[in-house]
Amino acid sequence: MPRTVFRKSFRSMRLAMLTATVISVGLAIGAFLLIQLGATSYIKNNYISEENKLKREMEYARELQEYVIENDLSSGDVEMLAKWAQGNRYLYVMIHKDDKLLFETGKFDDEFKKPTDTPDEGNTEQPPEPPVGDENTEGGTENGDTTESDAETGEEDGRGSIGSGITVDMPTREELVKYAIENGAHLITMSDVSVLVSMADFSEYLYYDITNITAILAAVIVLASSVLLYSHGVTRRITKIAGDVAIVVDGNMYHSIRTDGKDELGRLSHDVESMRSTMLENLKKEREAMDANAELVTSMSHDIRTPLTVLLGYLNVMKLHSTDEEMLSYIRASEKTALRLKKLSDDMFNYFLLFGGGASEVDLQDYDAYTLLDQMLSEHVLLLREQGYNVESDVAEISGGKPTVRTDANHLKRIVENVISNVFKYADIEKPVLFSGRVEGESVYVSVTNGVRTDSADAESNGIGIKTCRKLAGEMGARLETEEADGKYTVTLTLPLTATEEKR
Repeated sequence: MPRTVFRKSFRSMRLAMLTATVISVGLAIGAFLLIQLGATSYIKNNYISEENKLKREMEYARELQEYVIENDLSSGDVEMLAKWAQGNRYLYVMIHKDDKLLFETGKFDDEFKKPTDTPDEGNTEQPPEPPVGDENTEGGTENGDTTESDAETGEEDGRGSIGSGITVDMPTREELVKYAIENGAHLITMSDVSVLVSMADFSEYLYYDITNITAILAAVIVLASSVLLYSHGVTRRITKIAGDVAIVVDGNMYHSIRTDGKDELGRLSHDVESMRSTMLENLKKEREAMDANAELVTSMSHDIRTPLTVLLGYLNVMKLHSTDEEMLSYIRASEKTALRLKKLSDDMFNYFLLFGGGASEVDLQDYDAYTLLDQMLSEHVLLLREQGYNVESDVAEISGGKPTVRTDANHLKRIVENVISNVFKYADIEKPVLFSGRVEGESVYVSVTNGVRTDSADAESNGIGIKTCRKLAGEMGARLETEEADGKYTVTLTLPLTATEEKR
């Protein structure tokens, strides 16, 4: 997809996130209202209906009567009555004996009032006397309100309010007293006398609390779930893109990267896919160029070596039929130059095949290090000595313990031939050529050291041979290093060991 087309249909992740947040908040508010309004409606229309409240209060009265009979309570056992009242946290109780208030309790009261028979001097009035009669007979003052002494008593005792719930305000003491008096009194028979009990059930406030807490929790869960759902979708897309990129990084350039989405992530995956396609196209073009160059170099190498071979033949014939020493010197110089050109063309051809045509096939096998190197070097040592070089060799020292190396014999042979060829071309014949070998750690080290000839143009090198040797060594897991110091040139080949029975 062209970049311009993609930008026209671009959608920002910020806007998507804002939209998701607004929707999540809306769903959370909807869940809160649904639970809160539904439960509140049920409580108002069913739980606190007059019929259901009357049933609960009658059940409380029955439980209190059973409690009194079971414990054989008298009107003086106020503490036992208070204990029963404490077990019903959402029930307000007023108990009257004759015309006196025996005690009253509320949800958060820890102490209970037991009026004395003699009224206080500062308060000559008594709480209103509920009418004596049936359990559900309404009582109280004419207007159903509490008396002034009730209010004064509540203020003096610190009972102006029952307290507050978690999310709702509980009814005040005055409201509970008013409701208890208006709701009528229940006759409870004790061991010594009958008393009147006025009750106010406010357990609906507990369910209001539960409703509000449940609605809040549901809203939080809906909000969190909605946000997490959106985040999961974004994370899943990121994971897919990361997985596709990892496959491409591992070398599978033909694996396409999905470009779903029209936001920043979609643009990112689109750009990465475009980069992958571009790299693949470039690699294809590079391969085509390399193939074309290989074909060109192969053709040129043939075209160069053929006339050079003919030229060398002509020069050889001229040497055989020429008797003039001056002419022979020119012929030998021309032959030497032609041979040098032939060697340079061969090096160039080998270098290009190695570096331009990709890695060559490697056949790694296990060999006895001494036997292999002895076969590779012995012939070249003899040739060097025949040419007048002073050759010293201690390669036999690596035979201790019969170390085994894993290498490619053909690659190793090409490396050795190149190194010895450089010795013939660039070494000072007046200085010794040293072949040495040693086992150290997990490797076998083979070195060739020679003096550097500086008085000939032939000593100039383009370095193609050494670069080719390094490449060959790397392909078979070995390492080739060179060092030149104090007029000496050293080439060191490091071959990894595969097994060492014993080392000296």
